[in-house]
Amino acid sequence: MLIHFPHGTMCSISSKNSRFFVRTCDNSSLKADRLSCLSILILYHFLRLFALCGIASNKMGDFYADNDLIPRDMRMAAYWWYEAARRKHPEALCRMGELYFSGTVMKKNRPKAVQSWKLSALAGNAQAQYFLGSCYANGGQGVYLDYGEAAFWWQKSAAQGNIRAMHNLAFCYARGQGVDKVDARMAYDLWRRAAEKGFVPAQTQLGLCYFSGEGVEKDLKLAASIWTAATEKGDAESQ
Repeated sequence: MLIHFPHGTMCSISSKNSRFFVRTCDNSSLKADRLSCLSILILYHFLRLFALCGIASNKMGDFYADNDLIPRDMRMAAYWWYEAARRKHPEALCRMGELYFSGTVMKKNRPKAVQSWKLSALAGNAQAQYFLGSCYANGGQGVYLDYGEAAFWWQKSAAQGNIRAMHNLAFCYARGQGVDKVDARMAYDLWRRAAEKGFVPAQTQLGLCYFSGEGVEKDLKLAASIWTAATEKGDAESQ
């Protein structure tokens, strides 16, 4: 059985001794059982049928970027994410921003990356909000340096649970950058929330809060305990 993918790509599914194999046009082969093969056929044709909508196009991009049945194909992933982004799908816009920013598959274009992240961030995508905030914090990435805008977007991203946004926003409050004033307690709270989710850099900063007594009562034993745990997870700054 043949599956025809866009741009002439195709793969075949065949049975042998009651086992099924997926073979792509580059002759790579992946072993799969009957259920897996049928499932991927159903999924693929379902998504192709509804690919004109942004959600399905985005899922097609995700499929090519990460699946267990055919080799990873970032060019095809980019094609489908682009199609979804044209339809203003927030996640696909964020993905396209990443591709434009890194120069992976797409030609590097920082202004286009920022434009994609802005559209995605305005639509409520937490990851795009984090990326956009980081662009404003560093400047020269298609936007001017603006700590206020950085804090604004990190705040929105952190509110949705993005641990990296929490970590960066905590520095804003610790330093008084992009916020009304220095707020050590707020910085502590943000690092604590990110640390509880397992983000090691935040655990390091949380230990520093307990060591210095900034934003929380000083507790040297707790600081040492947190740093020890962070060191075991591989954070060199905690050593």
